[in-house]
Amino acid sequence: MTATATSPKKWDAEAFRETMDQGGDPDYDQLQQGRLMTRHRHQFAATVVRSGARILDIGCGTALILDTLVAQGRTPAAYYGVDLFPERLPLVAERLARYGLDGGYEATQRPFGETLEDARRHAYDTVLMLGVFGTEGCSTPADLKRLLETLARLNATVALTVPVVWEGHDPALMYRMEVMELFGALSYDYGTRKLHDGLYGLFRTALPIL
Repeated sequence: MTATATSPKKWDAEAFRETMDQGGDPDYDQLQQGRLMTRHRHQFAATVVRSGARILDIGCGTALILDTLVAQGRTPAAYYGVDLFPERLPLVAERLARYGLDGGYEATQRPFGETLEDARRHAYDTVLMLGVFGTEGCSTPADLKRLLETLARLNATVALTVPVVWEGHDPALMYRMEVMELFGALSYDYGTRKLHDGLYGLFRTALPIL
């Protein structure tokens, strides 16, 4: 079973604005993976990211990951977030200002390949994709293989997470693949870490430039 029969809920700008209008928590209320899985993702990323990294964060949300990185002494030198919603710009900008970081935010629906080219062009040495996989259009083993092939063209440290089928999963929240499908799609240069019964972390460290 590659994807559950029930399609996940779609998350859009209107839903995000409704959350804000109702006084909801902008950091968590529009996250498909929920608070627990978000914490697992961020703790995992903090073990991969080095202090002083130049980060491109695809699917950045409100840049909440920065709270964890700074708290654990992994403060980046620069941070650039990419997500779908322009409404998140003030929240990302507030975090960048709070931590005194260079960087920015882009609301875009460009293909991943184009966005990843920005990493090469702007010398970002670390790519995070912590909440992208498992969403519509990025959920199957073939999608994962294509994504890893694209990332392979960059000499960058990478951390991404992949939701997998488990006994307690809610098929209305995210697409999930079987664990064996995940391992079948991996390339040899990625390490894996089980973060939860329903979540795996994939990581690769950039090669030193000689």
